[in-house]
Amino acid sequence: MQEKFTFTAETRANDRSNKTVMKQEKFFSLPTDFRARVRQCFNLDDAALLRIAYVPGPGELRDTYSYWKRGQPYPGKAIITYSEMFFDVVEALSAEALIIERGADRAEEMCADNCTFIRLSDIDYETPGAYWPQKQAITREIARHCEQFKPHILILGGEFYWPMLPRLAKSSERIVMSLHNMFWQIGRRPQSLKNQINFFVKKVLVGRYVDAAVAVSKTALDQFNEISPRKIPGFQSMHQLPSSYADVGEELARRKNQICYLGRIEREKGVFELLEAFCVAKSHQSDLAIRFLGAGRALDELREKAGATGFADDIEAPGPVDAADVYGALRESQLLVVPTQRAFAEGFPAVCAEAISQLTPLLVSSVVPAREVFGDAVMEFEAENSKNLAECLTLLLCDEQKLDDMRKAASDARAMLYDRSKSWGSALAQAIVASAER
Repeated sequence: MQEKFTFTAETRANDRSNKTVMKQEKFFSLPTDFRARVRQCFNLDDAALLRIAYVPGPGELRDTYSYWKRGQPYPGKAIITYSEMFFDVVEALSAEALIIERGADRAEEMCADNCTFIRLSDIDYETPGAYWPQKQAITREIARHCEQFKPHILILGGEFYWPMLPRLAKSSERIVMSLHNMFWQIGRRPQSLKNQINFFVKKVLVGRYVDAAVAVSKTALDQFNEISPRKIPGFQSMHQLPSSYADVGEELARRKNQICYLGRIEREKGVFELLEAFCVAKSHQSDLAIRFLGAGRALDELREKAGATGFADDIEAPGPVDAADVYGALRESQLLVVPTQRAFAEGFPAVCAEAISQLTPLLVSSVVPAREVFGDAVMEFEAENSKNLAECLTLLLCDEQKLDDMRKAASDARAMLYDRSKSWGSALAQAIVASAER
C-alpha cells in the first residue's frame, strides 16, 4: 500500500505567499539551458519525463521533503541538507525522482507528486559478521528498484557493495557519484595487498561505469581522481548555511573555557579520546566545561564514563539537538572539537562549516580536511592521541590572542558558506550536465 499526497506548483506558490511561511531560498546556480541540455542528451520529447534515482546516506528525506514543499528549511539540521538541494534540482529539471533511503526501520513506499520514496532497513553495525551480507542485500534491493524505475541518471551517494556496480549501471543510462567520505585517511593510503586489490577493483569499476562525481572536499575529489583510470568530470562542493545565519555580531556571549562537540556520538568519531583529553586539560583550567551534542550508539556509554570522571557537573550530553540548539551552543563556545579517528575517512564534516559560520575556532584531528578550506581558523592535533589533544586544548584556552586570531580567520573564510555557486546542488547540476553530454 502506498501513502500518497499531492502538492502542485500552484499550491507551493500559494504557501510561499503566506506570510507565516518562510520563503525558501534556492541554494544553487544552474548551468546555462540546464533543463533543455539534459533532456536533449536523452532525446526526450515534450511529453516524456526525465527519471532520476537518488541513493543518499541514512537520513529522513521524507521529513525534509515535507518542509521543502512548504518552502521552509528543515529544522532538524543546521545546514542546508543535500536532499533539499536534490529536490530543487529535480524541480528545475521537471523530472520524476526515485529516492531510495535507509533508516532504522523499513517503511511503506510513499509517493509525493513526482517523487517516490522507498526506505530500506539500515545496516546493523552492532551484530558481528552482519555488515557485508547486509550491505550486499541492500545493494541488491537498490538494483531491483532501479531495474523497475529505469533511471536516466542514478546519483549514488550512500554506501553500496562495489562489485554490484555493473548491475546498477545496466539499469541506469548515467551514474553520478556523490562522495561524502574519503577513500582513505589523509596522507595514509593503505599499502596492504588487500587494499591494493580493493583499489584496483574500484579503479576498474569507476573507469567503466561512473560518468561524473561530486565531492564534499578537495581531498575526496583528489582521491577519486587518483583511483580513476581516465578523466572523469568531478566537481567540488561546499556546505551551505541558511541566509538567516549570515549576520553574526562582533561580540557573542561566549562562556570562558566552554568547549563543544557536535555530531554523532560514536566511538570512531573520537568522543572517548575527547572525554579523556578534557579530564587532563581540566587540571589546568578548573572552570573548563564541555558539551557533547548529538545522538548515537555510544551515547549511554559516554554518559556513564562522564559520570565516573569526577567532573560530571561540567560535562553535558543531552542527546539529539535541533538547529537552534546547535547555533546556540556554537555562539557560547570558545572551541568546537572534531576528534574523528583514523578508521573513519571523513569527507568534510558539516559541523566545521557550522562552527565557522558563528566564528567559532576549530580544533580537529589530523584526518579531518578542515584546514585546507578554513586555513588559520583551524588547529590540528594528532588523531587518536588524547595527550596531544589535551595539550592543544590547554594551549588554545590559555591564549586569548590566538583564539581571537582564529576568529578573525573564520570571519574571512565564512563568505564561502553563503556562496550558492559552491553548493552541492550547483555541483550536482554541473555533474548531471557533464554526465549527460559525455
